[in-house]
Amino acid sequence: MKHRLLSIASAAVLTLAWCGAVAQQLDCMIQPHEVVQLGSPTPGVVERILVERGDLVERGQVVAQLKADVERASLGLARARAAQAGELAAAQSSREFASRELKRASDLQARNFVSSNYLDKQKTELDVAQGRTDQAREKRTVANKEVE
Repeated sequence: MKHRLLSIASAAVLTLAWCGAVAQQLDCMIQPHEVVQLGSPTPGVVERILVERGDLVERGQVVAQLKADVERASLGLARARAAQAGELAAAQSSREFASRELKRASDLQARNFVSSNYLDKQKTELDVAQGRTDQAREKRTVANKEVE
């Protein structure tokens, strides 16, 4: 019985030694069926990889996420610009004031209390104030587009 256990133990040791030698000789690297290169439309630093080696991926699946700190800051700035209403409100107030001044100047000019030059000046100031109002609206529209 002792010889039998000894021979089984010897066989096991020899088998393990042989398997170790064979394992050192074999490469055992599985090659992929298909290799695909991935890219991003914008350069950046990878923040997270969302898949593991060997995972199956589908077309359109997000496999990595780039750091977006700069983009987040730009979005915050664009939102702040879009939320600013002061410039538009000031331009509208200026236009309303210029409109009232033109009306007064027209009334005074009809009574010959002011010159036609003064009336032209008031018309021009109303046009300028309207232009500033339009410009403030356009800036706000652009800021909203930046947010989008």
